[in-house]
Amino acid sequence: MFVRCPASRPLFGSLLMLLGMASAQAATYTADAAPDDQGRITLQAGQGEISPALQVVFKVADCSGTDNVTTCQVQAMDVTRGGRTVAVTGVQPRLTRAGAGAQGAASVLLTVADFNGDGAPDLQVWQDNNGVYNVPVHAFYLFDAKGNRYVRATALEAAIGGRDIDHIDNGRFVLRAKVSPCEREDKVIQLRGTQPRTLLERRYDTCKGERPTESHLLE
Repeated sequence: MFVRCPASRPLFGSLLMLLGMASAQAATYTADAAPDDQGRITLQAGQGEISPALQVVFKVADCSGTDNVTTCQVQAMDVTRGGRTVAVTGVQPRLTRAGAGAQGAASVLLTVADFNGDGAPDLQVWQDNNGVYNVPVHAFYLFDAKGNRYVRATALEAAIGGRDIDHIDNGRFVLRAKVSPCEREDKVIQLRGTQPRTLLERRYDTCKGERPTESHLLE
């Protein structure tokens, strides 16, 4: 698993992620080191693996960053699943990764899980930090078994709308946003198939002493 940036062309490379053969709900991958002398960045597997084996390759260029976070322009995205090539539609324009010393959720580059309840592995990829108050924005790809392809989940991304993803559980996305210095927003959406449905959307003003949404309403 590596990002390859040839020494002669330090702003170009390919990001390769290999997921193992054991069956589980989700797999995450993180970058925890700077490029080695061959321009490779090793991704360390987190909890969980998935079957059949999934390989994702991003070809990137024009990488730049600050504060230990690097964003690259994506030139191509290639996926194989169980040794078969899988088409990808709507490839994201950017890819972001954390550098050395990144910890926890802040370092997760790729998450593979069933986000819409159809039993197939979908993809969540860190795109950039251009969300509400600079929170991470992710690209989502839903697996279409009939067409053997990953399809960019544009409706889901629009429903998320740059909000912070608190957690995802069984197709339910719990979102939070800081709308202004005082105003906050909670939102819950349910994803089934390719279409999200809003279950809850509430704004409250902390400067007026209004309280966050009760946790049981977000589950």
